[in-house]
Amino acid sequence: MASRKAWATPPSHARASPWTTRTPNARSARCWASRRQTLTAREVIEAECEDIIRATNELVEQTASNEAEIKLLRAELDKLASSSLARVEAPKARLAAHKKDLEDAEKRLRQQGTSELVKARDILQEGLSTIRSQVEQVEAQCRQTEDAKRQIVDSLRDNVPPQLAGTVSLLDGTLAEVKACRKTLVDFDSSLKAEAATKAKTKTELELKAESVRAEAASMTSMEAALDEEIESVTRMIELKQDQKRKNDKREVQRMQEDIKRQEGLQKEVDALSAELADTKIEAAEQKEKLESEARAMIRTMTAEVQEMMEARRFTNETVPRILQKELEMQKRIRETEEENLRKVRVLMKELDRRKELTEKIRAITARVKGHA
Repeated sequence: MASRKAWATPPSHARASPWTTRTPNARSARCWASRRQTLTAREVIEAECEDIIRATNELVEQTASNEAEIKLLRAELDKLASSSLARVEAPKARLAAHKKDLEDAEKRLRQQGTSELVKARDILQEGLSTIRSQVEQVEAQCRQTEDAKRQIVDSLRDNVPPQLAGTVSLLDGTLAEVKACRKTLVDFDSSLKAEAATKAKTKTELELKAESVRAEAASMTSMEAALDEEIESVTRMIELKQDQKRKNDKREVQRMQEDIKRQEGLQKEVDALSAELADTKIEAAEQKEKLESEARAMIRTMTAEVQEMMEARRFTNETVPRILQKELEMQKRIRETEEENLRKVRVLMKELDRRKELTEKIRAITARVKGHA
């Protein structure tokens, strides 16, 4: 900066002149002003290039942070999907276990009820067959006893010998025992019928209980179907969310890739403009050195001529025409130098206009980069 400041400050001989306003000092001041403008434009361009590089670095950092955030969101989505599936699988497993328990209970009840009914049927059939056989035997004995009694009574109706009185009483006792046994058999038959009715009632209750179990199993089946539908809907929703997330991630990645490609293109353009700016800086430095050397040579020449003219004025009037001639030549040379300097200033102005256009391009690129960021 010190060298730039020194270069931008005009020398002491270019600040003021006791001779005239149309001297090399005024032209030198204008040249120094144009140099200061060139330096200011150069500093502005360098600052804008630094801003572009800084914005590009910020865009790269933001792209990296976006990629990290996308990875975190993807991991969180996978975790949420696994937890949702786990929450759905737990009630499904419990429902399957409950359904299996209901089926086992129904099988046990059916087997138990069937076995009890078979046993009761067998017992009833055995008891009925025994009772029938006993009743038949008793009825046969009763018929035989009645026939014998009738025969005995008919034969001994008129006169009963004393030795047969005990036999008649014995037959009467046997008949009473037969009647009592028959009554016992009738009571046993009624008790068996009551037990059969109880077994039938138990069978009906078992059938009702089995029907309630089947109804509960049907309700559980419908509940399982509803739960399966809900699980399927939740699964579809999760799949849709995952598909949407994958599509959004894909679009985001494509957008980021396009941004990176656009950024690479902008970076290439910035590099090209930076290279062009560097070439312009080199050309400006060369032109500055050339102008400085020409200005120094012109100042030395003019200083020598002025000193020579001042010494010549001390001579006699014979040297005045020669001095006037030299003054005219010097004025002519000064005009030519002014024209040359004006031409160079025009070239510098064109160069400054070109640099302004370059600066506007760099600003537009910076605005686009900031807009993408």
